Amino acid sequence: MLTTSTLPQDEASPAHAAHMQIPTKRASESSASSRREPELVIADDDIETVLKRHDGREALIVTDTFNASRVSGFANVHVITSAEYDASRIVRAAAPASISTVIGVGGCSALDVARYVATPDRTLVLVPSILSTSCISVNRSVLYRNGLHQSVKTITPTSVVVPLPHVRAGEPETLWNWSQSGFGDVFANFSASLDIRWRLEVAPAVHADAVAVWDRVPSAKNAVEWVVSNFADFDTNTLAQLATFIHASSMEVLHADSVELSASGEHDLYYNLLCDHGYPHHRPTHGQIVAVGTYLAARAYERLYGDRHLAAPLHEAFRLLRLPTSYAEMARAGLSRDHLLQGLSSIRARTTFLAWAFRTWGVEFVDSAFDARH
Repeated sequence: MLTTSTLPQDEASPAHAAHMQIPTKRASESSASSRREPELVIADDDIETVLKRHDGREALIVTDTFNASRVSGFANVHVITSAEYDASRIVRAAAPASISTVIGVGGCSALDVARYVATPDRTLVLVPSILSTSCISVNRSVLYRNGLHQSVKTITPTSVVVPLPHVRAGEPETLWNWSQSGFGDVFANFSASLDIRWRLEVAPAVHADAVAVWDRVPSAKNAVEWVVSNFADFDTNTLAQLATFIHASSMEVLHADSVELSASGEHDLYYNLLCDHGYPHHRPTHGQIVAVGTYLAARAYERLYGDRHLAAPLHEAFRLLRLPTSYAEMARAGLSRDHLLQGLSSIRARTTFLAWAFRTWGVEFVDSAFDARH
């Protein structure tokens, strides 16, 4: 268990057609949150320009090996290879007292370490180089120690700047892979909402129940609706929309001061698979694995209650984004049937809806979910 003396510790955990619309109702106006929200800036600038605009030459910059060359012209740069707890402590201890700004540049590991390094008296700016998970604007970091992960509360970023030209650069296949992963992580909020519904243990009024599941997680609901109605490719507009959905997902965590509606059985599955198999080349990605868990939870809900209001729009969004809904598609992402079943077996004792479904219906249910077609 990772603990520190300065940070509060969180819980550890090793369609275009009308019938595809998500059930909805008129939502009441929520009360304004007293927590400060980070500003989301979607910039038409490269990373170097973004850093210059945020006093990068006077800041402490935390980045990863993929982006080290882009920040090599700045003075105070720490390059991390992973979000390791001990390495993060070294970076924080080495930060000069005169540093007033910390800037994280890169994927989630770099952003996690930057959040840990920053302190309440410093400005924190995060510059995600990919949109592969819903971590960009949260006040939590996932750090690793002795092979185990721990979510710890850190500070809220002052601003999050998404450099669209950089995010969109590179091979089309790589862009698609990372960006579909980002949508997959946002969709995982829906799986977490299913957990809450399942724990109520009451017979559902089908339509109203589907409404409640979606309305708990508006970022996931809005993302699915947008994909089903508008998605064609990962162009600039889609990436800007994705950044908005990811940021909104982060704000749900910030306002609730909890990860209850952003991580559940699908994240248990991810961390167990990561621990057992490593996946060093990000095949499959975080978002692809949690998407598989989310899809399976949706199919379990359909099987348990006979309600397709939830699975149908999610299935269409997965189809458009090419997220896995079959074993063949999972294999192309790098996740085998054997690994999936091993991962589900390792979490079957957990108190989540996904774990309950696997305990109750076993391999036959998983095979039917990923071999069947709507």
